Amino acid sequence: MDKPSEIIEIIRPFFGREAASQLKDRMDVIKLIKGQKLFSQGDKGEHMYIVLSGTLDAFLHAEGTNRKVGTIMRGESVGEMALLGEGERTADVIARRDSLLLELSKASFHEMIQHDNTLLFQLSKLVIDRLNKANRQAHQQNHRSKYIGIYPLDEGVDLTALQSSLETYWRNKRKIAFLDKTTLDAGKHDLSLTINDFEQNDYVFLLAG
Repeated sequence: MDKPSEIIEIIRPFFGREAASQLKDRMDVIKLIKGQKLFSQGDKGEHMYIVLSGTLDAFLHAEGTNRKVGTIMRGESVGEMALLGEGERTADVIARRDSLLLELSKASFHEMIQHDNTLLFQLSKLVIDRLNKANRQAHQQNHRSKYIGIYPLDEGVDLTALQSSLETYWRNKRKIAFLDKTTLDAGKHDLSLTINDFEQNDYVFLLAG
């Protein structure tokens, strides 16, 4: 098991060093064996957990499917929403391998914030950051750029004028970008950065000519 000083360092990013020293004595250490469930989707939440060692996986049940939606590793937390409200657990959390967790109860947390309400601010910030991260990941997973190749069969086609027309049409409708030889040459020192930039758009027009 981790030394007290190491446990404090694991708690510190969530609540600060001073509070971590106090919380350490209010948190229980629990052990999960591989495959053991920490809690189920729909359960009433009463505790927050921080992983001391091991790995947990989160699974969401929706529309008849069971989909993995996250992994919780050493130094990361799960279930913190339980300390702020009366909501239900939003996913199953299962130990991928034998794991040790710190467990903080809602009762202990509420008792502490009576004396130090900065803990409430720290936890609220943690929850907001977690939700923002989840929203960004969902957007990235759902977003797929569409690539459209434009190759002029007639040498007289003015690609610059065509690009201008497309920009005018799509303005304020969709995010679009144009990829041509000049752009590729400019980004050839790190093509992955160029591609990542373009994948933020709804449509990418590939201009050959």
